[in-house]
Amino acid sequence: MRLAILGYGFISAVGNTEEELLAQLTAVQAPCEHTGYGIQFSVPKSLSATIEKAVEPLHDGNRLDRTVKLAAAATTSCLQSLSKSIEGRILVNIGSSRGATQTWENEFKAFQETGNCSTKSSPYTTPGNISSHIAKMLSGKTLVVDHSVTCGSGSQAVANAAAWILSGMADFAWVGGTEAPLTAFTQIQMSRLKITVPPNEDSFPVKPLSAQKPATGMALGEGAAVFALASEEKSPEAEFFISGIGMANEQSFSASGISEEGTALYESMQNALQHAKIKSPDAIITHAPGTRKGDNAEWKAIQQLFENPPRLFTNKHVCGHTLGASGVLSMVLACTLLKHGKIPELPYEAVGQNNTPSELKHIMVNATGFGGNAISIIITKR
Repeated sequence: MRLAILGYGFISAVGNTEEELLAQLTAVQAPCEHTGYGIQFSVPKSLSATIEKAVEPLHDGNRLDRTVKLAAAATTSCLQSLSKSIEGRILVNIGSSRGATQTWENEFKAFQETGNCSTKSSPYTTPGNISSHIAKMLSGKTLVVDHSVTCGSGSQAVANAAAWILSGMADFAWVGGTEAPLTAFTQIQMSRLKITVPPNEDSFPVKPLSAQKPATGMALGEGAAVFALASEEKSPEAEFFISGIGMANEQSFSASGISEEGTALYESMQNALQHAKIKSPDAIITHAPGTRKGDNAEWKAIQQLFENPPRLFTNKHVCGHTLGASGVLSMVLACTLLKHGKIPELPYEAVGQNNTPSELKHIMVNATGFGGNAISIIITKR
C-alpha cells in the first residue's frame, strides 16, 4: 500500500517556496556565504520574521533552539498547503542528525566559564524537544517519537510513518527533518574530517556529482522540511504518493561507515524498486554531498544497479548539506520537479546526465549517513 502526501513545507538557503527553489536551480550563482569557518548555506535573513512568527504559539518560542524554529517554520508552510484538516492519531516524528546544536554549544560554553547553566539546558537540548514542540502546533491526538540516524534522519522518519500508518497505530503522520549546524564547533568537526570545500570564488563552490576530479568537497547548510502523510485509502486524490521505501545498513570500517562500492545504497535502491514494483525511476535525486568518496560510492552503486542509469540530480549545490534534513529537502525537490514536469540542467559538468526523461512520474530520493545506513524513497505522481 502507498502513502499519500497530503502536503509539505520547507525552509532552506533557497527560501521557503517552490517558486524560489525553481528560480535558484536556474540561477547563475549559489546562495552561499563565506565565513571564518568556510563556505556555508544559511536561511535568508529576509525569512527571520517568518521564523519568529512560526514559534509565537510555542512556550518560550524565542528561547527555542534553531532546529525547533526551522521545523516550526516548515510546519507552518505545510499546514498552509493542506487541502483538508487532519484529525485522529497523528504520529509526529521530526528527525535530526545533531539536534539542538546551537543551544548545546552555548550552554556548554556558559558552563565552562561559570560552572553553571540555565534551567533550559537539559529539556531544550534533548532530541525529543523538537517533535514535542512541533506536536503543540497540531490539533488531534499526537504520538511523539524522535530519533537520529545521522544524515538519513528525515528520510527515516518517513519510513517510521509507513510502519505506523500501515500497521494501524496512527491515522496520519507529520514527519520530516531539521538541522541547524552552522555553529563553530560543528563547522570545525566537519573541517577535521577533511571533507569540506576549501574557500573559493566559484559561482557554485559545491559541485555534487561533479565529473571533475578531485571533487570539490561539501559545505554545511541549515534547513527543515516536513510532510503530512496518510494511507492511500484515506486520500486517493492526493497529487503525490510514496510508492517505495528501501532501507539497508552495511558493515564498513571507513570513517563514514560507507564502503567504496556503496553497498548499502545499492541494497536500499533495490529494495525501494521492489516495493514500488517498478524497474527504474525516471530520475534519482542523490545524496551525494560533493565529497570524492561519498559521491563515487553512490555513483558506483547506481551503475551496478542500472544498466542504463536514470537522470541524476541534486540540490546540495544550492542549499548545502543539511545533514538530517537533507533527505526530506530532496523529497520536496522531487515533488517540485514532478509538478514542474522537467529537470533543469546542472550548472557544471556532472555524471549521470545522459538520460533526459520524456516524462516524470517516478523519482527516487537517496539518503545515507555515518554508520553505513542508507534509505531510498520513491515518490510517484498520480
